[in-house]
Amino acid sequence: MYFCPMNKPAKKHRQFTLYLAMYGTTLLLLLLLGEGMARLAGYRGWTQAVVEIQLAGNARFFIPDPVYGYAVQPGRFQVTEKKQMAFTVTHDAAARRITAAIDPAQDSLKKPEIWIFGCSFTHGWGVSDEESWPWRVQAAFPGYRVVNFAVSGYGVLHARLQLAAALQQYPPSLVILAYAGFHDQRNTANRFWMKTLSTFHVLGEYSYPYARWQEGKLVQSMKPIGYRGLPGMRTSALMHLLDDLRNQAEDHRLGSHAVSERLIREIADASHAAGAGFLLAGITQEPATRDMLARFSPQPTVDISVDLTDPALSFLPLDPHPNAAAHRRYAAGIEAALRDLGY
Repeated sequence: MYFCPMNKPAKKHRQFTLYLAMYGTTLLLLLLLGEGMARLAGYRGWTQAVVEIQLAGNARFFIPDPVYGYAVQPGRFQVTEKKQMAFTVTHDAAARRITAAIDPAQDSLKKPEIWIFGCSFTHGWGVSDEESWPWRVQAAFPGYRVVNFAVSGYGVLHARLQLAAALQQYPPSLVILAYAGFHDQRNTANRFWMKTLSTFHVLGEYSYPYARWQEGKLVQSMKPIGYRGLPGMRTSALMHLLDDLRNQAEDHRLGSHAVSERLIREIADASHAAGAGFLLAGITQEPATRDMLARFSPQPTVDISVDLTDPALSFLPLDPHPNAAAHRRYAAGIEAALRDLGY
């Protein structure tokens, strides 16, 4: 009887196939377990919810800008968000939101100026012109001209760039920077912020300036607005979670809070060099905001933040922005700080 030994290559192939099936099954089970745990933690596949904003007459609110990435246009705009929140926005000829009724006679008067920089909380997204807190500050200080440089979506880097351009014309009496902890991610244009910006279709194919550390120095650059997440994150809670963890790691690596501090110090230094005062105003109740105010003490700072989880102070559940009541509180806080400073 002739004995035929097993073909060794065939045996190895079957073993490889068996191991591959075992490892594949184990990986599948781990992925299913991870998916379940991510869903128990509250994660779902990422839905790119587009913010619904309508402008009367299909007007164009934002335009591309080579320095700021995008800017607002001069003019009067009737804005409606999600078909429920309606307000009026007026930008003057310099594309800054007005802080008083347009009056050529008053505009021709030479008055010391107070320049205010910030984001949508200061520009006044959601409220009409006369409800915004810079308007109310102007009403409280008629001997000054209050200029609102704020634009929705801007960060501290934008404020530094705006201030540098404005100082080429003349200096103000005072510079106020309304800072929020969430500006940190804007200043480095990290993945978290790009993910948020990608939901605003009104910005179109625009760009965004950012600053990052390079050999101990801040280097400024520009990137197109857009977001590319991990594959499968739109359907998988686990991939969405992993995408967020990736974003957290990037934010830690970028040192966004330290970038904000450096930018604010540059704004304060430029203000003082021009002979102007500088006031740092904390506008949100965040640990990062409180920490930044503490870092700048004993320089003039003021905490004007309110509890925006309170529907009486915001547009929740429709929109998280501060409403007219919150703007009155902001203005009161700024007015008190300015009185203490002798304005």
